[in-house]
Amino acid sequence: VFAIMNVNTAEKAIKAFLPNPGFLMKKIPTWKLSVKDWGNEEFKTQVSQLFDQLNEQYGWVQEKLEFAEEQAYLAYKKNNKDKLREKVAEMIVFEKKIALIERVCPIVENVQAQAKVLRKEKKCPEELAKDVATVVYLADIFNIPSFQRVKHQFSFKYGEKYIEKVCGKKHQDVDDEIVAMATYAPDSKEVKARAKEVTESCKQREKDEEKAKKEAEKAKKSGKSKKHHKHDSDDSDDSDESSEEEKPKKKSKKSKKESSDDSDESSEEEKPKKKSKK
Repeated sequence: VFAIMNVNTAEKAIKAFLPNPGFLMKKIPTWKLSVKDWGNEEFKTQVSQLFDQLNEQYGWVQEKLEFAEEQAYLAYKKNNKDKLREKVAEMIVFEKKIALIERVCPIVENVQAQAKVLRKEKKCPEELAKDVATVVYLADIFNIPSFQRVKHQFSFKYGEKYIEKVCGKKHQDVDDEIVAMATYAPDSKEVKARAKEVTESCKQREKDEEKAKKEAEKAKKSGKSKKHHKHDSDDSDDSDESSEEEKPKKKSKKSKKESSDDSDESSEEEKPKKKSKK
């Protein structure tokens, strides 16, 4: 049980420390050297990848959340309250990011569905203004390659001023709820309250693990005792077989006595013959 737990924890640690899928995109945007103008095929290709790459980001954030939970549990076991609160704060932020991704998935799918319209129209259609602005805004939040490249295409089509209005302080056409979720930072009161909840869950987990450990040890001992019992029964079977082998020997002793009696009788029969001679 514990070997499996350690392997799972190690896997989570490795995955959690892997870079964000958009990390290299942020550091080395080499595509900007080749993409210098609006391109229908470039736009079509990148829009088609929006949802899949967002889904990859979703999985990555979930792994980060799971790893933060493991780290919080280790901090609890070491009685490190500061570390526990630090990891709890991370957990809250990752949970908000997961909720944000779930919130914008339908928006991204709608942009993909309306890609043909967006390619044809010179100006952004009013009915798509919020969805397009959301994709442009999230490009810098998630650093996902396809989002960055779609944003770059919109900068050619709608102009740099449009991008500045969306990504600036006002966040034009972007839902306030989405902005709040993307920039969320928990306060000390929330972290403290959540830390209490996490501590209680850690206590329960510790009890469950201790119980599982005892049950595993008990099962191991009972397994050994069954082996010994089987060995003893085999020995008793051998002794029974040996005793059965000895029984015929006893019978042979009796046969000896019978033969001796027969000899006595024969000797007695011989004696009268001697008397007759006299």
